[in-house]
Amino acid sequence: NLRVEFDPDPRLTPGIEGRARFSVNSLGQRGDELPPGDSIRRILVVGGSTTENVYLDDSETWTHVLQSALGRASWNGSRFLQ
Repeated sequence: NLRVEFDPDPRLTPGIEGRARFSVNSLGQRGDELPPGDSIRRILVVGGSTTENVYLDDSETWTHVLQSALGRASWNGSRFLQ
């Protein structure tokens, strides 16, 4: 349940500009709270700095981009359909 905002210096973090929201859910994972229920597919992504993406806004991390793409897709039991 951590919520922090960073304002990184673009001279020290090339390619990263503007304020960034960094959120950790109640399970200690970067991202949104997990929805209740067992019928929802969940993917746990683990790793180091490229998974944590400290200075990227919550909406800009690759894990959030993946979450959004999978949320728009539908699962037919064996693969995702776009």
